[in-house]
Amino acid sequence: MKKFETGLKIYDVQTHKTREFIPIEGNLVKMYVCGPTVYAKAHHGHGRSMVVFDFIRRVLMFLGYRVKFVSNYTDIDDKMIVQAEKDGISVAELAQKIIPAIEHDYLALNILEPNLRPLATEYIPKMEEITRVLIQKGFAYSRESGVYFRVKKFKNYGKLVNFKLEESQSAEADENIYDKESREDFALMKLSKPKEPFWETPWGKMRPGWHIECSAMIHSLLGETIDIHGGGRDLAFPHHTNEIAQSESFTGKKFSNFFVHNGFLTINKDKMSKSTGNFKNLEEVFETYDGDTLRWFYLQAQYRKPLEYSEEYLRDSKTQIEKFRSTYTAFKALTRQNGEFKSPPEVVEFSLKISALLTELQSKLLNDFNSPDAIVVFQKVIKEINSFIRVAPKVSGHLFLNPLHEFQQMLFVFGILQSEDNTVDKEVEWIEEQIAIRNQARSEKDWSLSDKIRDELKERGIILEDNKSGTIWRRE
Repeated sequence: MKKFETGLKIYDVQTHKTREFIPIEGNLVKMYVCGPTVYAKAHHGHGRSMVVFDFIRRVLMFLGYRVKFVSNYTDIDDKMIVQAEKDGISVAELAQKIIPAIEHDYLALNILEPNLRPLATEYIPKMEEITRVLIQKGFAYSRESGVYFRVKKFKNYGKLVNFKLEESQSAEADENIYDKESREDFALMKLSKPKEPFWETPWGKMRPGWHIECSAMIHSLLGETIDIHGGGRDLAFPHHTNEIAQSESFTGKKFSNFFVHNGFLTINKDKMSKSTGNFKNLEEVFETYDGDTLRWFYLQAQYRKPLEYSEEYLRDSKTQIEKFRSTYTAFKALTRQNGEFKSPPEVVEFSLKISALLTELQSKLLNDFNSPDAIVVFQKVIKEINSFIRVAPKVSGHLFLNPLHEFQQMLFVFGILQSEDNTVDKEVEWIEEQIAIRNQARSEKDWSLSDKIRDELKERGIILEDNKSGTIWRRE
């Protein structure tokens, strides 16, 4: 299969360097991002991660890749069991309560719907298969408390984070430390305690360990080797480290060609997290700021870098979005004006400038999805459009459709003002609704209402012309 090359370079966490990105299969990108554990509502830090990987997906699409994007819900986990017990409900009921709230956040942040959004509990049979094969190969062993992965048997364990096994005491908190061959071994399956969810397995009544869940979903939905595996920086160890170990031991093949981790959203330089209590739920943030504002704020820092929470920067992002919206509305209005079809030199020059800036924006994005540099270019675009609108000649709006389309491509990449791009323009839809009401009034010989609507539209610069085939409208 012919290689699809764009010049895109991505920092790969597992090799600790920036490398050229070439998909495994033509222009198809198989991408998996670890989704939330649904024990509590999403907070501001989760919002940044959601937007970062949506932005990366949008950039890939903009560059011409076909992206098969999978992001899961972890609906069985230690944290879920603890929270469900506190709430006096089952783990399944907790998931049913939290997932709709997170879905609302995705929608509010203009996150593109994943191609697949699996639940971990749907892939228990695959987890059993992986565990069984790992035992057969000698990479795992069964104990009364669960089934464990032999970390020392996997060569280069911890390469993702330059982890030194000899300095390790344990990869994770584990109350069954004395039931394992080695302290650092991690659980593939855990013995379910009374009242905990369980599945009948060859090793008893078990529930899956956290790490094996993502491996099972990836192998089932994307195959043995994927192009990009993403998640927060905190997932590098132990989660992604253990995914690599169990997956490559299972298949004998490389697990993911690239690992991509987003930096933290911080408050006073500390990670925003539920465990420390220094967080804001997204639903609280949405009371003050809309999704476009949050997206613009989150993209101010390159995805791998930390981003410090700041009300000042959020307010500034809100102001910026309002200005962009005003510019976009005015730009679209140009495409609806009447005039000559012959393109004057100033229109040609404007179109060429927008095309050149689109190319410049692309060059910034090819450098590891560099959103801050891309934002600088976008600000130039806004300046060019605003300058042109003030002196735009009265020519046919068709002459502005190409630069408008290129501007819309930029808006798509950033994921902002997407609600402004309905199939039918909101203003046009409103005008046509008024004409339909007027036509109904005319059929009922309500000339007073008919004339009132006509006069109101004229005040807005909309001229109506009645003929045998109906009513048409044009801008004055």
